[in-house]
Amino acid sequence: MSKQEQVSPRTTGLKYALGQCIGAGMLLLAMVGEPCLAAPSTELAAAIRAGDDARALQLLATALPAMDPAAADQAAPLLIAASRGRHVVTQRLLALGADPNPRFAAYLNATALMLAIDSRDAKMVELLLAGGAGVDLVDSQGDPALNWAVYYGDRPITELLLLYKARSDLVGHGNALEVAMRRGHQALVLRLLDYRGERKPLDALSRSLVRAIESDNAAAVKAALAAGAKPDALDETHRPVLALAARGAKLNALEALMGAGAKVDASDSIGLTPLMEAAREGHVAVCRRLRAGGASLSAQAAKRAVGVTPLHLAASAGRLEMISWLVAEGVPIDAPDAEGTSPLGWTGDDSLKAAAELLLSLGAKPLPPAKP
Repeated sequence: MSKQEQVSPRTTGLKYALGQCIGAGMLLLAMVGEPCLAAPSTELAAAIRAGDDARALQLLATALPAMDPAAADQAAPLLIAASRGRHVVTQRLLALGADPNPRFAAYLNATALMLAIDSRDAKMVELLLAGGAGVDLVDSQGDPALNWAVYYGDRPITELLLLYKARSDLVGHGNALEVAMRRGHQALVLRLLDYRGERKPLDALSRSLVRAIESDNAAAVKAALAAGAKPDALDETHRPVLALAARGAKLNALEALMGAGAKVDASDSIGLTPLMEAAREGHVAVCRRLRAGGASLSAQAAKRAVGVTPLHLAASAGRLEMISWLVAEGVPIDAPDAEGTSPLGWTGDDSLKAAAELLLSLGAKPLPPAKP
């Protein structure tokens, strides 16, 4: 998931390659030898790119009455159709025997199913799965389709993949649960824990503490602690309750837990600390309080979470105020993650342009030009 989200948070490569076979995209496709240009499928590929379903169906009805699943030049049109949302053409290609698992080598060796997820096209995902797409195939980084869907926080597509018994234990940039934890998709964290049968049962004291934190009721937090709940207890997701308060910006609960001695740098199973979670969510006031209590600004997550720092998380979420605060506090602006990528390298998506510009204005080292 080049690096899953480090070169771009996952979309830029497709946008400038298979999904945009015009202008610069066409040049890139020519350079990497993308299979949609190979004969005899050139006219069919062109029709699909142009959105001309009628012409594509006409070609499929006459020129290609049957397709050889082993022929790469005939599989390529399915990649284009899958990435461009051409549902009727995709259905026809699959009916004619097109390989449901073609790969786009120039973009993480992604399958057609992954490209459909990249476009957030649930209908296309369903068509491909029904047509035999491999739900557990992995890309060049080891990430399966489920990791792609979870990365985006796409619940409907995630549910489709789970319906087809997708494995949640395959590890690329972490497994699906770990990706959800790192990205902060809390509903998917709970869903995947249930899918895996791993949601932590809570005793009465812990339940009362969690409820008090979620309602940001300091008095109730103190009452639960006085009754025997622990300030370093774990919630039902197996993460410290202080992190629950931090990511939810529950400042009153946070104060009560810290006052009771909660460890400010207690980390979860992928190495995220409460301050890291707050940084990802953009809660500057929470980070200030944690910092005043001794929390580290340079903590680094585990390798399965790509070794991210608070600044990487803030940058990848486009948290401008948080980026400015972290840099002002002395956080190294070019500190690398576990794969050598700076926070700027996590801002390749168009939606993160402001974050990229801010980092550059604050002194971040510009990224080298992308390799063709």
